[in-house]
Amino acid sequence: MRRRDFLTGAAAAAVSPTILPSILFGADSTSAVCCDRTYATPEQAMQSPRETLLYVPAIYTGTASKKPDYLATVDVDPESETYSRVVHRVEMPHVDDELHHFGWNACSSCHGAPGASRRFIVLPGLGSSRIHILDTADPRRPRMHKVIAGDEVAKTDLSAPHTVHCLADGHIMISMLGNAKGEGPGGFLLLDQDFEIVGRWDRGTNPMEFNYDFWYQPRFNVMVSSEWAAPKTIVDGFHLEDVKEGKYGRRLHFWDWVLSRDRQAGVLSCADRLRSRPGRACTERTIFRRFRARAERPRAGTRDAIPRRRLHLGYLGVRQPVR
Repeated sequence: MRRRDFLTGAAAAAVSPTILPSILFGADSTSAVCCDRTYATPEQAMQSPRETLLYVPAIYTGTASKKPDYLATVDVDPESETYSRVVHRVEMPHVDDELHHFGWNACSSCHGAPGASRRFIVLPGLGSSRIHILDTADPRRPRMHKVIAGDEVAKTDLSAPHTVHCLADGHIMISMLGNAKGEGPGGFLLLDQDFEIVGRWDRGTNPMEFNYDFWYQPRFNVMVSSEWAAPKTIVDGFHLEDVKEGKYGRRLHFWDWVLSRDRQAGVLSCADRLRSRPGRACTERTIFRRFRARAERPRAGTRDAIPRRRLHLGYLGVRQPVR
C-alpha cells in the first residue's frame, strides 16, 4: 500500500471562532487577556460562536512533487464572499515534513490562567521531526513564528512527533512515536511557553513498546496513552506482514500523572488498530470507557462496538467483514 493512500484522511483540522477581538492579538502574547478561546466546561464551549475558519494541513508525501507541505486556511463562514475557499497558505520552510496532527499553545486546561490565549499553532512534522510554531494573531493569515529543528528534538532521543496537547501549567506536551533512530517506543516531549525544548516528560517507558495518542486527567492523577507503531515501520506505508510480525501496538497504558511513570498496561483484544488472521485482514473499532474499581486500579470496559459490515479492502485485494 502506498504511503499516500495510508495517510488519506489523517489530517487534523483546528478552528478559530467567529469573533476575535483585536485586543487579544497584540505583538506580545503575554499581554493577551485571560481565557481567550478557552472554556471552563464543554457546555460553555458549545455556546461559543460558530467557527468561521478551518486550518488544514496539506501534504505532498507519497507524490512526485518535492514541494514543502503547507497549512491552508479555509473560509467556512456562509456569509463570506470567499466561503468554502482556501484563503491563505503557510508554506513550510523545508520539504518532507509530512504534517499530521497539530494543537495549540493553550486550551481549556489553561482556563482561568492570566494571559492564557490560544494563539499559537504547534504543527509537527511526522516525517522530519521538525516542530513548527505558527502565530494566528491574524487568524486568516497565520505566519511562521518559529521552527524547532529535528536535530534539536533528537537530542532528547525522540523522533516523529504526533499528538500535541497543552498542559495546565503552560507547558506543551507532544507524544513521540520513536527514539532518535526511528525505533520504538518513543516517549513524550515537553516545550515551555517560549517553545523551547524542556526535555522528556516520561521517566522511563517500560513496558511501553509503541506510542501514539494520549490524554490526561490530573484530578485522577492519570494519563492514558495508546500504541501505533515505530517510525521505521510506518515510513513506507502499511504492510500486512508487519501486523503479523507484531510491529503494530495493541495496548492502552495508564500513567501516574505526577510521577510520569507507566503504571499499568492492558491488551485491547477487541479494539486493535489492525487485526490479522491467516489469509485475511480485519479492521475493528471499539469505543472504550475507563473506570476505577474498588481497588482503585484503572480498568477499561467496552462502551460501544461499531456493527460489523463487509468492506472491500482494495489495497489488500480481499473482502472482509469489518466491525
